[in-house]
Amino acid sequence: MTAAAGHSTDTSTCRPRLGRRGRAIPGTRRLGIVIAVALVGMWLSAGVAVAAPRPSGASSVRAKAHVDNAAGVEMSLVSSPTTSVGMQVYAVTDVSGGNDPTGTFTFSLFGASDPSCAALPVFVSTVPAGATAVDSQPYTTTAAGTYHWEVSYNGDINNAPAGPTSCANASGALIVDPYYSAMAVTAQAASGGTIQASAMLSGYSPTGTITFSVFSPSDMFCSSPVFTSTVAVSGSGTYASTPYVYPAGGQYKWQGSYSGDANNLSVGSTPCLNSPSEVTAPAPPASGLLYPTNGQTNVSSSVPFTWQPVAGVQVYFMTVGTSLGAWDLVWTGYLPPSQTSFQVPGLPAGNLSVVLYAMVNNAWTYQFVNFTAQPTEAAMTSPTNGSVGVNPDGTFSWSTVNGVPGVQGYALWISTVYGGANLVGTGLLPATQSSYTPPPLPAGKTLYVILFTQRNGVLSYQAITIATAAAGSNARAHAAVPQTPKISPVPPAAP
Repeated sequence: MTAAAGHSTDTSTCRPRLGRRGRAIPGTRRLGIVIAVALVGMWLSAGVAVAAPRPSGASSVRAKAHVDNAAGVEMSLVSSPTTSVGMQVYAVTDVSGGNDPTGTFTFSLFGASDPSCAALPVFVSTVPAGATAVDSQPYTTTAAGTYHWEVSYNGDINNAPAGPTSCANASGALIVDPYYSAMAVTAQAASGGTIQASAMLSGYSPTGTITFSVFSPSDMFCSSPVFTSTVAVSGSGTYASTPYVYPAGGQYKWQGSYSGDANNLSVGSTPCLNSPSEVTAPAPPASGLLYPTNGQTNVSSSVPFTWQPVAGVQVYFMTVGTSLGAWDLVWTGYLPPSQTSFQVPGLPAGNLSVVLYAMVNNAWTYQFVNFTAQPTEAAMTSPTNGSVGVNPDGTFSWSTVNGVPGVQGYALWISTVYGGANLVGTGLLPATQSSYTPPPLPAGKTLYVILFTQRNGVLSYQAITIATAAAGSNARAHAAVPQTPKISPVPPAAP
């Protein structure tokens, strides 16, 4: 039989339903196809799995689907409690939501001067995820004020990034209070007609000032000081008042107060009735010099020379010299009867003599006092003036005067010409520093060394001349490098 056009005779593909006489029933083939499609739909709706080939790149498609539908991680940030400057602080974030987040949390701490978190953070801590509460690493604060924490999460394959949290979040604010400074005042034993006190101060690198006040024996409750002394503070330690020349014997009381600074709380007046800060001073002589007294050592020219009034005096004058009765250092000229003190200029260290003259009934009386003056400026100890064969690689040392009131520090200049600093110009060094090792100096040269002492903003100096050793095993040549002097004001020119 010949197949009709457009129909296949292959009964395996589509066999038409036949009628009674072998004819196909019209429309039965189309009906079979519809029924087959409907059955497939029923199978799928019933949850029957239909195997299908895995498309190429299925893993990347799956990853992208997870990112598009990443879980949301929620963070609540809490700072460590209020503390004081110099202490360690940290932050904690509670993590919720998400799908077992991995990755890292980054904590950022913004300084006390940055309330809007606009500048760079002063501290950053990155820690791994993996817990419901994540702690930052600790940070030691360096200034008082209000800091602010932020935290952010970097995300992973199953969790979207999150944060940073808001800088304005109150729970992320960290208050750092100034350090609680402490101070104790102790009176020193009376010496040479003077009394003095010292204060031990502790704090966080404190600056500012300490003010000492002394009260007379008749002022039982420290209502009105008879003398005050203010000293600058540069760190924790012990500070001494200026000596006070007392007019009469008795029990004097000292108090001290600390000004405080940005990182240290102030300290109010220490107790008035406190035995360590009280001193009993012996009665001074009925007349004559109160300061200095005969044989007294470490006499400071910053303290006025003082004497007891002489009854019926018409006029005073005073001399100070390098030998008994000499006046090569001080000649006051005539002083009025009402004057009982004189501020001498800076005196050289060593044994000196002072003579106080008083005219009574047109006749001169006088008192001799020998004393040892406290050095007021540093002096070179190695090398000394005129030294030869100085090691070009050696260290320069000097005696300090850091105990003298008002001394602020030293500076060292070394030059091939007098008064210059073309080899070394240190700038101001601490008052406690007593040596300095410069870069290698030129060998076999005559050099000029100037050691400056700055006291109450005024410079004094010692100038020496040395000669370095010739080039050899302990010396090596070094070209001079011009340097701009770093100390002001400029010292006097060479004589």
